[in-house]
Amino acid sequence: MSIFDRYLLVLFLKIFMICFVSFTGLYFVIHIFTNLDELSSITATSGQGMGQLLIGFYGPAMLELFDKMAGVLVLISAIFAVTWIQRKRELLAIEAAGITKARVVRPIIIAAVVILVISIANREFAIPHFKHQLGRSIQDWTAQGSVSFSSYRDSASGMMIRANRLNLADQTLEEPKFELPLRLTKYYKQVQGDQAQYLKTSNLHPAGMLIEGVREPPNPSQISSVACDGETVIFSHQDYPWLEPDQVFIACNLDLEEIVFGRQMAKYASIYEMIVSLSKPSRRFGFGDQVAIHGRILQPVLDLTLLLLGLPLVISKPNQNIFFAAALCMVIVVTVQVTTMASHAMGAYSMIQPAVFAAWIPVLVFVPFVPITLGKLK
Repeated sequence: MSIFDRYLLVLFLKIFMICFVSFTGLYFVIHIFTNLDELSSITATSGQGMGQLLIGFYGPAMLELFDKMAGVLVLISAIFAVTWIQRKRELLAIEAAGITKARVVRPIIIAAVVILVISIANREFAIPHFKHQLGRSIQDWTAQGSVSFSSYRDSASGMMIRANRLNLADQTLEEPKFELPLRLTKYYKQVQGDQAQYLKTSNLHPAGMLIEGVREPPNPSQISSVACDGETVIFSHQDYPWLEPDQVFIACNLDLEEIVFGRQMAKYASIYEMIVSLSKPSRRFGFGDQVAIHGRILQPVLDLTLLLLGLPLVISKPNQNIFFAAALCMVIVVTVQVTTMASHAMGAYSMIQPAVFAAWIPVLVFVPFVPITLGKLK
C-alpha cells in the first residue's frame, strides 16, 4: 500500500466515523430529551444508573442505526474524500504522473467493501442477538423481558390471539383472548383467561398455549373439546383429565417470540431465522415476507451500487465543489431509496407478480448503469 493509499484511506475512514458519530449523536440527543421523564423514572424505580441504562438501551440501537446508514455513509464518505483531494489539487498532480482515476479510488472501494461486509455480519449476527431489546420501546424498558402485545392471527387454525402483554422470560401472555374462527364456534366463540403459557410438544399434547383462570366460556370444566380435520385443537378438562378445571389448552405451533417479532422479521431476524420461521405450518408465507427475504439478500448489492454510481460521477469532473457533491449524493440516495421502497410496497401488496420480482427491480434498474459510470474512471 502506497503512502497516498494510506492517506486517502485514513481520510475516507475519518469522514465515515465523523458522519456516523454525528448522525447517531443527533438521534440519541433528540431521543433522550424527548424521553427524559421516562429515563429518569426508570433510574429511580429500577436502581439502574443513567449510564448503565443508556448503554443497555442505546447500545443495540447503535447497531440498528449502523445497519440502516452503512450504505449511505459509505457513499457520502467516498464522495467527500474525493472532493477534498480535488479541491487541494492533489488529484491533478496524481493524474499528471500517469495514474488512472480507477487506481486512485481503489483503497476507497476496498474499504467500502470491508464496511459492507461488516454491516452484513452486524445484520445477520449482532442485531438478532439483541432483538429483545430492539423490540421494546423506552416505555416498555422497566418490564424486563416483557413487551406490549396487541393481536396476532394464527394462519394454521384461523384463531385471532389478543393479549395485554407478552412475558418473554417465561413465554406467557397476560389477559389472553383466543377468538375462534367460524368453523370452530359450534359451542363457544372465544376462550379468555388470566394467563396463557406456551408449552412444547409432549406425550400429553402438541405444542400450544395452556390458558389458566379461564373466564370465558363459563364453567370451563364442563365444555367439550373441539377438533378440526380429525385433530384436537382445543383441549378441555372434561375430555383430558390432566388439565385443571379452570384450564383450557389450545394447540398452536407458533411460539410467542415469533408472534411478537414475526411482523418485524426483516428488521431484527437473520435470513436463516426468517426462512425457518416462515417454513412452519402456522406461519403464512405472505408476499411481504417473500419480498423481505429477497430484499435482505440483495441489500449489499444495492449498497455497493450506490457507491459505484456516485463516486465515478464526482471524480470524473474536476474542480467539484462540496455543495455539488452533496447534492449529487442526495439525488442518488433518494432515487435508489424511493425506487426500492416503492417496488417493495408493490410486491407486498401483490401489485407485482411474482412478488419476489419486486425486490429485484432496484437491482435490475440501477446495476446496468454501473459499467457506464465506471467507464468514467479511465
